[in-house]
Amino acid sequence: MDQELEFFDEYRRRLVGIVGEAETRRIIAGAFFFVVTGTDDLANTYFMTPYRAGDYDIPAYVDLLLVGAEAFLRNTSARGARKMGFTGMPPIGCVPSQRTIGGGPRRRCEARRNYAALMYNKALQQLIDRLNADPTFHTLVVYFDIYDIIEELAVHGERWGFTELTHGCCGSGLIEVTMLCDTRYMGVCDDVDKHVFFDSYHPTQRAYEIIVDHIFKNYVPLMHL
Repeated sequence: MDQELEFFDEYRRRLVGIVGEAETRRIIAGAFFFVVTGTDDLANTYFMTPYRAGDYDIPAYVDLLLVGAEAFLRNTSARGARKMGFTGMPPIGCVPSQRTIGGGPRRRCEARRNYAALMYNKALQQLIDRLNADPTFHTLVVYFDIYDIIEELAVHGERWGFTELTHGCCGSGLIEVTMLCDTRYMGVCDDVDKHVFFDSYHPTQRAYEIIVDHIFKNYVPLMHL
């Protein structure tokens, strides 16, 4: 997240060089900032490696993530951002890879991962409420909940026309993700629109369209864009 701020600072310097300081401030103040963070920290760093779980229980690790989230929000606000959407975590335990790793022989949604995501989401909403009530914090932050809509697709996707809810479209659908789904080396399903997940972690385009429609319908109007 620190590197994201460095990228933003570089963007700002270039923008000032093109349009000047006053116009740069206007552009940034009128821009919509969309933040997605935290899921990999739980799914991969906490639950799949020994580096954090030995030092933190789930509540303590959630607190650690929130310290980073608050610092990022304050630093971005200080750089002129005035409208930010901050996305909560999905039901991590219901994505195919986490079902495979932690869901047992029947690959059920893994409860501890979902518990951690829900704990983070609740605490994140409280943090956002606190910041929005702080008169020294000059940015509107809106919490975007994606947990419920992704859980709906991952558990009851047949209601939306999906037929495969627990396997990704590429490879075995159990564990492959990102580069392991390169079509030069790995087969991809023919009926991708019937899958909720493209790889073992990320939704398909059709699922993303449903998720984004949910965000635009329920949360974007609160931004007063």
